[in-house]
Amino acid sequence: MRIEPYKDWIIRSDKDNVTLCKPAGLAKVKDKDGNETGEEKEIFKDETYHASIPQALKALCRKELNACQCTTFKGFKSECDKLEELLNDISKQLKEDVFYE
Repeated sequence: MRIEPYKDWIIRSDKDNVTLCKPAGLAKVKDKDGNETGEEKEIFKDETYHASIPQALKALCRKELNACQCTTFKGFKSECDKLEELLNDISKQLKEDVFYE
C-alpha cells in the first residue's frame, strides 16, 4: 500500500510495518557486484514505523504541528483545523467503505 494523505507525506505498508515517510528521490539499483542494473527505485527520508495507519496519521499530525512556522495562535489554530479536517475526511471515507458497514 502507498497512500499520500497530506502535503508530501507518504504512508506505506508491507506485511510487517506501516511506515510514515517523505520521498527523497530515486536511486539506481545495483547488483551484488556493485554494477548498475539500469533500474531505479524510490528512496525515502524521515521514516518512522507504526503499528497501524491511525498511529501513522497521528504521527503525521504531530510532525506537521511541530514543524509549523506559525507566529500567532490564530495561525496555529488554522493549521490544527486543516489537520483535523484531514483526519475527519479519512474517517468518513473509511466508514462509508462497504467493509465497515
